[in-house]
Amino acid sequence: MYLARLLLSPPSCRSREHLRQAVAGKTILITGASFGIGRAAALLLAEAGAEVLLLARSGDQLAELADTIRANGGQASAYTLDLSKPAEFAPVAAQIQAAHPQIHIIISNAGKSIRRPVLQSSEKQDLERLLAVNFSGPAALLLALLPRMLAQGGGQIVNVSSVSAGPPPLPRWAAYQGSKAGFDLWFRSLGPSCGAGACACAACICRWCVPA
Repeated sequence: MYLARLLLSPPSCRSREHLRQAVAGKTILITGASFGIGRAAALLLAEAGAEVLLLARSGDQLAELADTIRANGGQASAYTLDLSKPAEFAPVAAQIQAAHPQIHIIISNAGKSIRRPVLQSSEKQDLERLLAVNFSGPAALLLALLPRMLAQGGGQIVNVSSVSAGPPPLPRWAAYQGSKAGFDLWFRSLGPSCGAGACACAACICRWCVPA
């Protein structure tokens, strides 16, 4: 068990001082920041001295989180964005880039999970919905922000993925696994596509449990 904990969470990742040295003074954009992993990451990174740009479709939760970070002496800006609505990408990306001269790190965390038998899933259009939130939406947002990041010398992009992005395929999870796997493969090709050393891309694989 100790070895498993060590591999999943190395000591350097648990050191607040190491984190501060890595991110203090940098601007970090986080999608899906209103709750869960995104919210926790925003609080941790802001405490370490980063300026955090919070994106999610839940405007009220984002505003509350930004207020909490500022009250604790951090820097935070909130931007409401629904990744299933492509028409929102360009204006929000333009607003972000106008307000922030440089984005050093992007954490692509937003995602949605639906567990349903495949035929019922088809009736509910789960595949279309999850492809928008888990694949095409995050990809379009990155493509909107990437040109300026590359023009400024590059940056770092982190994809918060899931073990479900790979085999084995599981019943009731077809739409979710398919959408996550698609984005994961697209993301892995992003770094090489940008050129050697231009942009560092890393995937964070989160563990999950299959309900009985």
